[in-house]
Amino acid sequence: MMRIIFFVSQVLVVILWIFAIAMNWTLLYGMYPHNRDSGGLISPVWLHNLYESTHRVAWALSCAWVIYACLTGWGGKSLL
Repeated sequence: MMRIIFFVSQVLVVILWIFAIAMNWTLLYGMYPHNRDSGGLISPVWLHNLYESTHRVAWALSCAWVIYACLTGWGGKSLL
């Protein structure tokens, strides 16, 4: 069985961690004001469509990075 090894620079690791944290935070709390009863606040149709069409893929990619980073030693000693 052939094992593929990926070499990732420290700068890229930091950028991916920032991206993953920001993406997950945005997906969790970004639409909160529009989803709760906010006195008639209605999000634009394009924003709703963008969120609905991308939130699952973005969440999966962000979680995949966290899992990959933890399994390869870039996630700290006790994150997972």
